[in-house]
Amino acid sequence: FIISYGTCIGYQSMVSPANCNVHSITYAWLNVGVVGSEYTTIAVSLERYLGICHPNMKYSRSKWIYIVPVALIAVFYNIPRFLQFEYHIVDGTLHSCLTPWASTQAYYNLYQVWVPIIVEETIPMIMVLLLNGLILVTLYGSSKNFSAMTSNQSKNQKKTAKILLIIVTIYWMCHVLTIFYKLLYY
Repeated sequence: FIISYGTCIGYQSMVSPANCNVHSITYAWLNVGVVGSEYTTIAVSLERYLGICHPNMKYSRSKWIYIVPVALIAVFYNIPRFLQFEYHIVDGTLHSCLTPWASTQAYYNLYQVWVPIIVEETIPMIMVLLLNGLILVTLYGSSKNFSAMTSNQSKNQKKTAKILLIIVTIYWMCHVLTIFYKLLYY
């Protein structure tokens, strides 16, 4: 996300803030970065869930098992954004405009308003909350075994659970605010 956003905003701030052509070219990549970041967070939560709740699984969890699906989701979800602009060169200058189908109200309502709220906000929020909630249940569920643990193991497990709970709470609050903002904005 930082690379895709930095390219778009960096160019606009250094060269020409009024030049929307670069933004129309980098806009799709910016959204690939956003969706990739969101679904990478889900992948990290899934890996953490499998590592904590199912430590004895009999298969190798390679990084590619997570990277490839995240990249495919991020790119395929944004294909309409790659295709929504037409480009023309007039007098040596690049000009862009929305394609006829991308300038319809139905496209705007569906793909610019509702689908992002579901795909970019709601699904990641629910998945992260679910996976980390299952981790917390596992950690606190094993509190019955705390008496068999040493004092350090018990303290570390409680500390891990508290940190995880704080991270998930902050993540969830940020996403709820983003969903409310998008709903109020549109």
